[in-house]
Amino acid sequence: MENAVVSLNVVMPLFIIMVLGYFLKKYKIYDVESLRIFNNVVFRVFLPLNLFNTIYKTNLSESFDKKLTIFSIGAVIFLFIILLVVVPKLENVNEKRGVIIQGLFRSNFVIMGLPIAMNIYGENNVGTVAILIAFVVPLLNVLAVISLEIFRDKKIDCIKIIKGILKNPLIIGAFFGIVVLKFNIPIPHFLKITVSELGKIATPLAILLLGGSFEFHSVEKYFKQTMYIVFLKLIV
Repeated sequence: MENAVVSLNVVMPLFIIMVLGYFLKKYKIYDVESLRIFNNVVFRVFLPLNLFNTIYKTNLSESFDKKLTIFSIGAVIFLFIILLVVVPKLENVNEKRGVIIQGLFRSNFVIMGLPIAMNIYGENNVGTVAILIAFVVPLLNVLAVISLEIFRDKKIDCIKIIKGILKNPLIIGAFFGIVVLKFNIPIPHFLKITVSELGKIATPLAILLLGGSFEFHSVEKYFKQTMYIVFLKLIV
């Protein structure tokens, strides 16, 4: 029961913000175009700053867990390989297979994972999670592209994948956080405060916009595929 209460206290604030985001769009406080613009700002500015700030405030020697990193990377790859075998047996339409696989193995690590870790352990105790993002997010991006391209019968463009990873703002934010922390590069106090305050915007705004992006009219059309993903991802 105690675990259930902890889980509720951790997840419910995020859920409430998501619901608020949905109704703000429903009642036209913002529209689809505003949603697109704000999403772009969050992804390119606020989330990278939040990652940078979280990593910068951690103790690198204590936060980098080699075994956890190897386990996480191995678990993602193992799950991906299993899904490449299982999903084609569940879904007959080739174009939908890659999407289902991506929905099953790819996590919303930054927008949902990091805030949940912060709610459980506190903002100053999630360095391990933040550093792990630098390894797991690129892997998720690579495997997502591979899963889509395999079932589109197209040749996988490795150069394009690498460029996409190197240009990913989340990877850039995490990379600079690790570099500044590793080499103990001094940052002026006023800049620390600026980065910290901007980073705080990331989580609530990202989740608010996530709620605003929900489109329930598509659920009926893809009900079977949605049930596969929900059942396999959350239960199996």
